[in-house]
Amino acid sequence: MPKRSNESAKRTGGKRVKKEEIVPEPIPTTRDPNYYFQDGGITIRVRLVVFKVHGSLLKAHSEDFCNEYHLCPDPNDSVEFGGTCDEDAILIPDVEPSQFRNLMKVIYCLPSNSLALNLTSPSAIVGNFDSYLDIALLSRKFGMQDLEQWAKQQLSTLVNESGKDLADRFDDFYRENDARGRDDLLMSWDGVGILPPEDYDRFRFVETIRYAQSISDKELFHGALAAAQCCYSPGKHVDFILSFFRIKDLHDTVPSLFGFLFLLLLHLGNSAWMEDQFTQDDRMALFSAQSFLTPLPSKLKQPLVTPLFEKSRPEDFAGILEAHKNEKCPGEVALHWARAFPASYYKEVNSAQFSVSAEALVNLPSRRFDLATRLQGTRCQSCRLKVLKQLGRDMQTVYVRLAGYYTAHNRNGRAIEFEATIPEFGLIQLLSRETMPKRSSTASRRSTRTRAHKRAKVNETEESSLTDLPEETKRETSPEENHEEDGTDASLIRDPMYYFNDGNTTFRVLQVLFKVHSSLLKAHSVEFFSRLNPSQQTNGSNVPRGTSDRDAIVIPDIQPSQFRHLMKVVYCLPDNNVVFGANQAIVGMFECYLDAAVLSRKFAMEAMHQWAQRKLADIAYGTGKPLADQLNTFYNEAYESTDNIYRDNELPSDSHFSGFFASRLITAIQYARTVSRLTLLYNLLSIMEYYSSFTHPNLEYFSAFFRIEDLRTTEPSLFGFFFLLLLNCGNQMWVDKVFTQEERMALFSAQSFLTPLPESLKASVFAPLFIKPTNSNEFAAILSESKCENGCHKDIFSYWQKSFPVSYYRDVNSREFSVSIKALTTLPLHRLNFVSEKRVKADETERISSPNHTEEANGEPEASPEENHEEKDRGSHEENTEENHKENSEDGEPIIRDPKYYFEDGNLVLRVRHILFKIHASLFKAHCEDFFNRLNPQADGFTVRGGTCDEDAIIISDIQPSQFRNLMRVIYCLPSKNAVFRDKKAIVDNFVCYLDVAVLSRKFGMEAMQQWAEKELAKVARNSGIPLADQLEDFYDKDSDFDDDVYTEDEPDYYGAYVFVEAIQYARTVSHHTLLQDMLSILEYYAAYSELSVLFFVTFFRIRDLRTTEPSLFGFFFLLLLNGGNQTWIEKTFTQEERMALFSAQSFLTPLPESLKASIFSPLFRRPTNAKEFATILSEGKCKDSCHKEIFSHWQEAFPVDHYDEVNSREFSDLIEALITLPLRRLNFAVEVNRVKCLPCRRTILGKLDEGMQEVFARLAGYYKVYD
Repeated sequence: MPKRSNESAKRTGGKRVKKEEIVPEPIPTTRDPNYYFQDGGITIRVRLVVFKVHGSLLKAHSEDFCNEYHLCPDPNDSVEFGGTCDEDAILIPDVEPSQFRNLMKVIYCLPSNSLALNLTSPSAIVGNFDSYLDIALLSRKFGMQDLEQWAKQQLSTLVNESGKDLADRFDDFYRENDARGRDDLLMSWDGVGILPPEDYDRFRFVETIRYAQSISDKELFHGALAAAQCCYSPGKHVDFILSFFRIKDLHDTVPSLFGFLFLLLLHLGNSAWMEDQFTQDDRMALFSAQSFLTPLPSKLKQPLVTPLFEKSRPEDFAGILEAHKNEKCPGEVALHWARAFPASYYKEVNSAQFSVSAEALVNLPSRRFDLATRLQGTRCQSCRLKVLKQLGRDMQTVYVRLAGYYTAHNRNGRAIEFEATIPEFGLIQLLSRETMPKRSSTASRRSTRTRAHKRAKVNETEESSLTDLPEETKRETSPEENHEEDGTDASLIRDPMYYFNDGNTTFRVLQVLFKVHSSLLKAHSVEFFSRLNPSQQTNGSNVPRGTSDRDAIVIPDIQPSQFRHLMKVVYCLPDNNVVFGANQAIVGMFECYLDAAVLSRKFAMEAMHQWAQRKLADIAYGTGKPLADQLNTFYNEAYESTDNIYRDNELPSDSHFSGFFASRLITAIQYARTVSRLTLLYNLLSIMEYYSSFTHPNLEYFSAFFRIEDLRTTEPSLFGFFFLLLLNCGNQMWVDKVFTQEERMALFSAQSFLTPLPESLKASVFAPLFIKPTNSNEFAAILSESKCENGCHKDIFSYWQKSFPVSYYRDVNSREFSVSIKALTTLPLHRLNFVSEKRVKADETERISSPNHTEEANGEPEASPEENHEEKDRGSHEENTEENHKENSEDGEPIIRDPKYYFEDGNLVLRVRHILFKIHASLFKAHCEDFFNRLNPQADGFTVRGGTCDEDAIIISDIQPSQFRNLMRVIYCLPSKNAVFRDKKAIVDNFVCYLDVAVLSRKFGMEAMQQWAEKELAKVARNSGIPLADQLEDFYDKDSDFDDDVYTEDEPDYYGAYVFVEAIQYARTVSHHTLLQDMLSILEYYAAYSELSVLFFVTFFRIRDLRTTEPSLFGFFFLLLLNGGNQTWIEKTFTQEERMALFSAQSFLTPLPESLKASIFSPLFRRPTNAKEFATILSEGKCKDSCHKEIFSHWQEAFPVDHYDEVNSREFSDLIEALITLPLRRLNFAVEVNRVKCLPCRRTILGKLDEGMQEVFARLAGYYKVYD
């Protein structure tokens, strides 16, 4: 088995060298280019890569991690544990540089990070999957619970929502653009069982499944299984499938995976079975299986809950939905089901032809994601999730049943056990860092001889304290490449993104050095450094401290690309981040989220883990098919990266690539199971199954996964799907030498039992996988016993019909073995299509925010990380206050240190009012090269005048401490009160944060951050206007961040509503028309419906130049004063001129003059009688989608008959009150109209409504006249 690490590395990490001892040879390490920070406080070595990071940040995520690896030593402790320089770096075993880099990507996160934002690019799925999985695994290893929860959630969402896309793009991803390929070391292979390291990434699915199992996350487990089943598909070669298929006990330990592999082999057809890879027994097994599966037997299909084998009906879904509130839900589900599982699907899955039915089963994961896509548009998300969960269970049940049809026979037909010659590789061993095949560390392709030298280098250096490179390898490198000015061996390379000159801790992941800021890592996990190397001895060893490249702290068992993914979240750098990089490839984002989830869990970064897990789950759920589709392309391009270890004249075989790519899905599946995310697990399983079925993996690939030991027991559905794929190969493929005699007999036997699919296979399968639902009402019975009040069953049924067409049911129920087996292999595809079905997306600023699938799955919202740290922050603030200077600022306030953003390992001190911030200059310069010049025109780059100490702090004027803190929340993604991990329901907090970040990032020239913050600000204003205004006062009453804001007499300090005025000014400054109109309506609604005093209205009313700059706002406040009545006007608050203006306006506005109403486009004053009349308002011609009907119904709800009676009343008080309600009606109408599919029609009606409403208020301003 290939090793991800060797024991020598662990032994090296466990030693401590005394100061007087002489190290014989320097360690040929490489500084990580991204996470080797010059101002870092601790040096860590992972493999041959040195990282220099800030121990405080790691400790913030996991104190146990820091203590375990001695990353945050006590200054008073006489014992030195290392980590002070590259040569003294603390070694972290059992982790690969890429994994640790992915963890750093999350720890050093700035919420402009692409991992922190919603991803729209389909090509990012596989990369996110890879990242989430690594982060989940490592954060679990290092005790970073928040980070693990985040990564697990992201992984679960990704595999469940984007499993099909994940599988489709898996192989391409690892070929195209894989950072891990640059420095993850290539280990040796013993020639049996698991394929060489080039095939590693396809094992990521297995890793994910195993992780989900270890943490008992059923949602992640089933998602990973579905993704894996989508990822594995039939091809020209059988070797890879057989390498899994022949794993001892796979049939018993993981029957679903065994069954799916079996299905893939069956789907290859009899011509493939005749190839040399199959033994005579293999052929016999496939032929016998073909005979049993032609057609698919009834016991394979019944009873199932979902209509996988019989055409779906609404009644089929009533049982799934149970107590749904809307009777329309079953019919809606049945409608979507019929589209995901059309008649063609049922025809294929029930076909009497063996190849047709096998292909339909192979495509089930894809149809599952297709159905999920279609169900996205349903109103009732609860019903949608129930259907998808049951479908995932039924699919895996089918594959488990398929696994039961694999029986190995000898030539006499007697059932026998596997012979001892078959490699005994268990799933647990496979997924461990010691036995998992290595992800290829190269993007170009080098020769076998070069690989041997590379492996020799790894083995020699780690067994002898990493002394020298082999002589031949040295000769291949020029002297300039072998040595650097500091004497560090050039075999170590500095990561180009995460090697900060002002970092204080250097890490090494394999041969890549990262120099990062320890304070950022500690902020994410106080245990981070203690978890780097648990095996280090506490006495007598020279433990690296990360003080230099030579002293880099080694993080073993992870790849550099994984560690980069973690850093991508920790450091939100504009060029390589997870917030601003919204257009990154889906595979890349999947990789990043996966690694961030795994590593944040490993390093006890709980908040980051929860966030990464949620993002991973989002990708798996929403873009599973694109993820799988782009996988191969992504990883193929990855082999063109710059720090490769292969020669250009050698290309790994396609089958090697397949295993390499799919392993990332396996990792995600393992992670989902480890963190007990059932939805994520199901999505990942569908993605992997779809990937295996439709993205050119071959028989060699199928067999490699199918033969994993204990796969049948641990992952029965995945085992079953691989068994299905093998069955789908056909009897000609079974005679290939790849198969043993026993395997052939088992396949032939399975064919016999599965022809047709037996009822026992279908029994108790809830989803309509075998019986096609005929209508939405029949489909509703599957969803629940009672109909959902929202009529979800109709939408879901339509999505199901698209995802599971009639052809699927025809094929899966065919009496032809090949037909029914092929139909089963299509289940992952149908499932992915079902999951991925959704409405047309609106643009970022107008679409309704998608629901949090994690909260839906768990039934309750996640706890905000802010609550966990509130008391801690308060205590820190009190302590810092005592240490602060007693001097006073210009405002007369005592100067104090900020309790959160005063980092001891920072290198620049800033003062905002009376608050001191000590930050890391490299992070600010990464966002804006001109940042320091903007602070101080005399500054030049990092050579800033001042800022070296508290007394010499650089003063930033014209902003408040709370505003600067909000900017810090984006630049520093710390677990408490940040812009990534915080409670998404904190609407006012989010709004204020986005506004401050948008304003300050514009002020400081941080363009990428400004664009992100502006987009988020617009989304909050569009989707949450009313709750934003309703919660404003409570937020400012409770939030202590504003307690130290200091205002002069000329500055606005009177009402929290001034934040709305700031947003209006910002929107007008940047010419964001949509945001401007939304904010005007929000402020007007707030002023009209909050319990505000007359003084509030008068104060705003008297703002200088308000009538000129914002005439509509001036007119609305004038309207509010008019609504106060004449008894209010005679109070002393008003001047004589104001009273005269109010009385005269009342006279002229009773009733409302026609001049006030003239040329107002939207029907604010005249009620439209029908939809046709209303259509003329939208456009001269009707929309092809007949949007005017739906929009008109929403208009009638927002503007009822009572409104028109009052606005046209001759009573002054009634008509004024009616005009005051316009902002509220507009906000309610905007929420409802955003559900309309047609974006142009939505924009048209809202634009005309805003234009008309604000014009009315502007005209009202003209009635304010001061008389002499």
